[in-house]
Parts: sequence; C-alpha cells; structure tokens
Amino acid sequence: MNNLIDNVRNLIKTRFVQNVFALYCVHFINYLIPIITIPYLTRILGAVVWGNYAFVQAVALYSLSVIEYSFTMSATREVARHRDDTSRLGNLIASVFGAKLILSLIVIIILLIITPFVENLRSHITLLWIGVTWSILQSFNLMWYFQGLERMKLVAILDVSMKALSLVCIFVFVHTPTDVERIFIFQAAGSLLSVGTAYFIASQEIPLLLPDFTSIRRVMKDGWSLFVSKLAVNVYTIGNVLIVGLISTPYVIGQFAGADKISKAVLGMMAPLSQAMYPRLTYLTHKDRNEGYRWAKIGIIVSGCGNIVVGAVIFLTAPYLVQWLLGSEFTGAVTILRVLAILPPLSAINGMLGGQWMLSLGMDKAYNRTLIFAATVNIIAAIILVPRLEGIGMALSVILTELVIFVLFILYLRRNKSV
Repeated sequence: MNNLIDNVRNLIKTRFVQNVFALYCVHFINYLIPIITIPYLTRILGAVVWGNYAFVQAVALYSLSVIEYSFTMSATREVARHRDDTSRLGNLIASVFGAKLILSLIVIIILLIITPFVENLRSHITLLWIGVTWSILQSFNLMWYFQGLERMKLVAILDVSMKALSLVCIFVFVHTPTDVERIFIFQAAGSLLSVGTAYFIASQEIPLLLPDFTSIRRVMKDGWSLFVSKLAVNVYTIGNVLIVGLISTPYVIGQFAGADKISKAVLGMMAPLSQAMYPRLTYLTHKDRNEGYRWAKIGIIVSGCGNIVVGAVIFLTAPYLVQWLLGSEFTGAVTILRVLAILPPLSAINGMLGGQWMLSLGMDKAYNRTLIFAATVNIIAAIILVPRLEGIGMALSVILTELVIFVLFILYLRRNKSV
C-alpha cells in the first residue's frame, strides 16, 4: 500500500502530469468563460447583434490563426528537440516574433483590400479593427515555447489571470448592444498584459535576440506544410461561421454561431491531453518509436471514449443547453447543436491520429493532403447545403468533413504500417 502511494506521488510530480494539469486549468477557464459570457452576451446583444459580433470574431480568429502560422506545432517541436540549447531557443523566439510581425502586416493589407466588398465587414468597420487588434496581440503569445519545454504551470496561471480580468470587465462595462466593441477591447488589454509578461519571463532564462531575415525565412519554411494544413482545418472550424456569414443573414449566423460555440466549448475539455501529448510523442518517437506508439494508443482510447460521453450528453441536453446558454431567441440552434454532438469523438480521434501520431512520425505531407481535401469537401458541401438547410446544413458539412478525415488518416497509417 505504501509503495502504491509512493508511486502515485511520484507520478503526480512528473513533468508530464503537471503539464497536463496546467493545460487543463487553462482549458477549464476557456470552457468556463463561454458558459458564463454566452448567456449574458446573447441576451443583452440580441440575435442579430450577436450574429454580427460572431462574424467579426470569426474574422479575428482566422486572422489570429494566420499570424500564429504553424508555430504552435512546428516551433513547439523545435523547442522539444532542443530544450537544453539556450542560444538556439533565443534565436527561435526572435525568428518566430519577426515572422509574426510580417504576417500581421499581410493580414492588415488583405483586410484593407477585401473589407469594402463585404457588407458584414464594411458596416461594422470599428468593431472589425478592434477585433483584429486583439487577434494580433494574442497571436504573439509564447504558449508554444513553454509547451515545448513542458513547463506550462506559470504561463497557465498568467493566461487564466488575464482572461478572468477580461471577464470581470465585460460584466462591469458591457450592458447594451452599443457596448459590443468593448468586448474586444478588454480581451485585447488582457492579451497585451499576458504576452508582455511571458516575454519578460523568457528573457530571464534565455537571451532574446533581434530577428534576422534568414532565420525568419527558415522558421517559416520549416512550418509551411503545417501552416497549409492549419489553414485547411480552419476552413471547417473557424471558417464555418465565415461561410455562413457570406451566404446567409446575421440572424442565421447567430443561430449557427451559438450552437457552434457551445460545441467548441465542450469539445475543448479533452484538448489539454492532446496538447500535452504532442511534445511527449515527438520526444518518444525520436528516441523509441514503440514507446511512442504505446502512448499514442493510450491517447486515442482516452480521448475517444471521453468524447463519446461528451457527445451523448450534448445530444440529450441540447434543448436545455440552448435555452440556458443562448436564450429564447435561439430555438433554431437546438437541432444544429444535436448534429454537432457527433463532432467531439470524431474530432478527438482525428486529432490524435493526425495532429499527434502522424506529425510525430513526420508524415506532414500526408497530413496536409488529407486536410486540404477535407477543406474542399467542407466548402462544396456548405455551398450546396447552407442555402437549403441554413445552419443545419453547415453542421452536416462539418460532420461529413470529419468523417472524410478519419477514413483518410486510417488509410495513410495502414499503408505505412503505423497502426
């Protein structure tokens, strides 16, 4: 019995377990914040203003994903491989910072060009640029660096604190539909404080250097294939609200976005395990492929089973979740949410098969091809289904896309004798 207790204590003290716990703290807050804010914001903004806000938020999130490039994967992988080389880590942080500056400029230029031609952006120009400011600030976070080091404890505390502060400000200062711009303002302020503090912490441990063009080009080249796959993923995740917004009305955007946010908030409950597994799998695969395979199987079983339960709960409680979280103006979101209840187990298993195991094995090209094809399927399905079924059509497109990804991942891994 004493040996069992000692083993449990030693397990708790391991870096991996502490990393998982820290990531779960961050994701618990990410899960809790929508549950707290969505009921408040949908009721004070109303279905139409909420739809406008959701559309601009989707643009901001897509901008964020472009500026973050693939560094959450490629740079994390580099940190995990060279965690003891402070000089290399300092150069990596500088290179990633410089790359994000360039990508921020590209995003701003693209938005300046397309905004005059998109009614939902042109009519909410101030909200748009405040949202984009938040996305740019948030994109410079150093979560990838601390994740690669498997030292998430401190940065998790920092992230949680800033989000909690932003949440308090929303409840104190956002009371009417005309206050919608303040939501992004408070989030941007929290991101600025969080990012600044993270860079200060990093500067105490490694030399922070000025970026040079050669290093910037190298990190962007290293992450290019993963960036392509990330953009493809965003087409059928973040991009879904954008697609609905380009095809339908703000009211329909609001219905779909409401259901989608509930689904995403619940889906995020299993994400910390996946994030913590990635640097561990990369390290183990590099040292011992069989041990890495064992960890990958454990992750698939745990995340798959956990999310089957999550999906079932969403399906059964959809009417109550919509009424409680969104309000009486969002009855159309119930059926959408029930369709999206199929998403958690599919997404979790695909994340472990592709984002964890295939990338750890260096199968970047196969991973890319799969996601690009899936993104194409999503767009085509949405164009066909959304005009006919509105938000339900978009939800069906998402499920079809995840099924396509699952089949192709299995085929690739079987062909390479990796499952």
